Amino acid sequence: DCLMKRLIACNDTGVKEFNFVSSWFVYGWHTTPRKEDDCCRPYGLYSITKRCAEQLVIDFCSHHGIQWRILRLGNVYGGPDRSNGQRNVLHYVVQQLKMGRPVEGVVNMRRDYIHIGDTCRAIATICKDGPTNEIYNIGTGQSQLFSRVVSNCVALTGSDSEISFRDH
Repeated sequence: DCLMKRLIACNDTGVKEFNFVSSWFVYGWHTTPRKEDDCCRPYGLYSITKRCAEQLVIDFCSHHGIQWRILRLGNVYGGPDRSNGQRNVLHYVVQQLKMGRPVEGVVNMRRDYIHIGDTCRAIATICKDGPTNEIYNIGTGQSQLFSRVVSNCVALTGSDSEISFRDH
């Protein structure tokens, strides 16, 4: 509803270009970096609604002559997390480790982690120089095992939290 209202307002006020921030989760549970033209198989409410929103942006903008870009972010880390870890699993894990609480992860889960500063620079570059009516993946192109990232976070925080991993 909010996205549709924003798109209508953009159209009504003559906006010529719309950039939508999405997520690599639209690809589903893949463990390797994806390409922009790879098939999307969203899994779970978050990724399904992100993919639906992408389609809404593309269809609306195309119909109304608005140029668009879809920016699919990898796993962004760094900076403040004012969501209390509800939107960023890595921030949540670090919070749990700092408090000595147990942490559970998925065995062999891999993600492309990118620092917020690099993410912002990539978005700025794409919005300035990137062709419109395109989808862009923003990440490092290197997937990391979540278990290894958690191990690094344990070492950095000095946590004695219990760590466990389950199947997908």
